Amino acid sequence: MTFSLKNRIAAAAVAAATLGLVLTGCGPAVPEAAPSADGGEAAGLDALIEQAKAEGQLNITWGEGILGGTPAAGPLTEGFREYYDLPDFPVTYTPGPPSTQMAASLAQEVAAGQPATSDIYLGYAPQFAGLLATGTPVFREIDWRAWAEEVPEEAIGGDGAGVAIVTNLPVITYNAQAVDTPPETMAELLEPEWKGRVASTPYASNFHYFAAENGEEEVLEYLRTFSGQISGLIICTQQDRLLTGEFDALAFDCDHTAALRNERSGGDLRYTVPADATMLTYISLGVPVNSSHPAAAQLWINYMMSREAQDILWDIYASDSIHVEGSHMADIVAEYEDQGMEFSSWGLDDLLKSGTFPKPAYLEQQVAILSGTE
Repeated sequence: MTFSLKNRIAAAAVAAATLGLVLTGCGPAVPEAAPSADGGEAAGLDALIEQAKAEGQLNITWGEGILGGTPAAGPLTEGFREYYDLPDFPVTYTPGPPSTQMAASLAQEVAAGQPATSDIYLGYAPQFAGLLATGTPVFREIDWRAWAEEVPEEAIGGDGAGVAIVTNLPVITYNAQAVDTPPETMAELLEPEWKGRVASTPYASNFHYFAAENGEEEVLEYLRTFSGQISGLIICTQQDRLLTGEFDALAFDCDHTAALRNERSGGDLRYTVPADATMLTYISLGVPVNSSHPAAAQLWINYMMSREAQDILWDIYASDSIHVEGSHMADIVAEYEDQGMEFSSWGLDDLLKSGTFPKPAYLEQQVAILSGTE
C-alpha cells in the first residue's frame, strides 16, 4: 500500500465500510436511471451540456468547512459557467451537515425512492465504501474516461462512482506559540509532557486509517493510553480553541487545511505530519442515482478537476489533488518523500481492495475509548 508520487499504482475493487449501522439493510433499489443521464453511455460532452441546460439548475450541499464552503462556492460557480459557456446557469450551494450524516441521509433517500438532497455527494473513501456496500445502487457508475477530459484515471474510484478531487494529510495541528518542540510522531503524544495539553475529535478522526496501517489491537491499546492524555474533544472546525490556550495540540486533526489557512493569514497554527502515520486521504465527489440534475452534476465534477478550479481550492481551502498536473499537494508530498517518508494512499479503490481496513464496529469502539464510554 505504499504510495509514491514517482511511481503511482492504480488500485481496484471491494471491501470494508466505515459509515455505521444506519447504512445496512437499506430497502429496495430505486428505479434505474434514464440512459441519457449516465455520462459516457449517452454521448459526449456536448450532449451532457445540452442535458444540463434542459435540467436547468444544480443544487449542491456539503459541510461549510469542506472545500472552502461559501467563500469558494462563488468563484467555483463563475468558473463553472465560463468553462461550459453557461453564463446564467443557476448553481445553489447550501451549507450542510458532515459527510457521514449526508451519507446516511442519501442511503435513506435512495431506499425511499426520494430525490437526493444534493445533486452531488461529497465524502471520504470510508463513506463511499459504506454506501457501495449497502447492496443498493446509490451512485451512478459513470464512464468518465469517455468524455471527462479533466478527470485523470488515478482519481476515479468505485467503477466510476467517485472522483477524488482533493488530497489531504492527516496531521497533528498545534499552536506554535505554546509548543516549542512540535511532536514528530503520534507516539510522542503519549509522553508525560503532553498530558492535559492535547485535544482529539469525538469521531476519532483518521484513527481508522491509523489502525489499517498499524493493526487494530495495537491502535486500541494506543487509544487507551492516549485517552488519558487528552483534555477534551473538539470537532475539526474548532482549531481556534488551540489559539485561545484551551489546548496546545489536536490529534488527529481531520487534515492539514485549517492550520495552513491560519498560517497564511499570519496566525500561529502549524501542523506536523506524524512520521508513524504518513497517510494520504481523499475527498471524492459522486453523482447519486437519485440526483435531480445528474448531467449538471457530472459537468461540475469534471470542472472541479480542471487546473483553474484546483487553484481556487488551493487558494481558499488549502488543498488540491495530487492527480492533477501542477498540484501543490504533490509538491508538498514530494518534499516529505525527499526526507525519507513513505505515504500510504487511502483513496476509494485503495480502501475497497484492502483486507486491513476496519469495520464500522471497530470505529465505534475507537470513539467509545476516546469519549471514555468503553
